[in-house]
Amino acid sequence: MSTRDRRQSTLPPQERSCDSSTPVSASIKSIPIKPHSLSKDEIILLQDAFHQSGGLRDSVSIINLLRTLGQNLSASELDCCLREVEFVEGSVMTLSMFLHLMSYLKDQFVESTTTNEASDAFVSLGGNYDKSGDVDAGRLRQAFKDFSLHLDIEPLIKQHDTTHTGQLKYHQFEALFEHFHEEDSDE
Repeated sequence: MSTRDRRQSTLPPQERSCDSSTPVSASIKSIPIKPHSLSKDEIILLQDAFHQSGGLRDSVSIINLLRTLGQNLSASELDCCLREVEFVEGSVMTLSMFLHLMSYLKDQFVESTTTNEASDAFVSLGGNYDKSGDVDAGRLRQAFKDFSLHLDIEPLIKQHDTTHTGQLKYHQFEALFEHFHEEDSDE
């Protein structure tokens, strides 16, 4: 497997939406690389790609490098992401800035995936596509049994069913799902 193939398989393809009307007030220092954002192997591959790029001085060189890494952003998505790391066209992107950018992209992908998975699960258990309706806690318990999931769901239901009705609205289900997803990824 070539270095390029390894780099492409390391980072997931991106399906992001970027609201360019949102004001970006974050500085590079306020977008820390979270321990879970980039693995050591990803950082090594990204450092290698960055050093082989010959320098990132404009959006064209950045988007070309991102494409070699399997990240196919539109120009507007790239613009939004570059504002997140406060890159100024014409300046030279540092390795630190590049790692912040890649961490941001990965976080956006993980957040999007988790939200989509929660929405799909909500609908599968009886909620509506528009996130209205609710999921019956009994049906959720049964799904855990049917799929042999060995997690005590009761404390999560009690924590997130704040109305104590046995019915979880989307925001409650999503919070429960994210909690479950975090515990599952810890194992």
